[in-house]
Amino acid sequence: MPYWLEEAYQVDGLGLDVGACQRCVNLSIEVAACLAVLSVAENEPCLDFGSGLGLFARLMRDRGFDFRAYDKFIQPFFMDRFCGTLTGGKWSVITAFEVLEHMVSPGEELAELLAARPRMLLFTTHLWERQGLDWWYISPEGGQHIFFHTRKSLQVIAARHGYAYFDLKRVKLFLCDRLAAQDRPLSQWEKIAFRWNRFRWHGGADLPRDVPTQLQLLRDGKTMRRLGQHLFLKHQADSFRWANRDFAAIGDRDDKGA
Repeated sequence: MPYWLEEAYQVDGLGLDVGACQRCVNLSIEVAACLAVLSVAENEPCLDFGSGLGLFARLMRDRGFDFRAYDKFIQPFFMDRFCGTLTGGKWSVITAFEVLEHMVSPGEELAELLAARPRMLLFTTHLWERQGLDWWYISPEGGQHIFFHTRKSLQVIAARHGYAYFDLKRVKLFLCDRLAAQDRPLSQWEKIAFRWNRFRWHGGADLPRDVPTQLQLLRDGKTMRRLGQHLFLKHQADSFRWANRDFAAIGDRDDKGA
């Protein structure tokens, strides 16, 4: 058992995680594209579990998605007016970035996470592939990375709770069986249509609505990167639209004494 965790989490500021801000920016671009492809609507409730300071969740709210933040070790500074808990709502989407490697009892904690029955869980973690003890991801100086998954362990855990595991390279996905069961190889005509349409999808036009094509598009790293970049530039044209919405909502709640 990691007896040192209390000391490991007594860190002022970011500690060793100097890449946290850039990671949140990158993930907000990539995840916004994933949610657009998977037809997640702006009003669907989303929870960023293990949110840290809440920067990623705030960036996603700024992109128009209804995110809340939760972290048991720290108050989400950027999301103090938009916090949530696993049991405090019915979540359509849960994200957990750089969280799984922190779990003391990963089987129990992931079961608790998936008991909320989200349509999907998006997460990042580096997989154990028999690296040596000098593997950089162990990060013994920080003492917070204490468990490492293999691809097989993620597949087993997903199946145990009614999900299928998809590795989208930078982001990993547990997709509920109801949707994952529709995954299949595209027919020859569907492949032709996919190649024809991918250039339109770069610009976010007429994204596919059928699950097999959506999942094939998620696996197309080049098209997803271009879609993410396009959506980011589109957002930048009116970057404070959703922040202004939240500001107005906070004002209304304060006026009502909520």
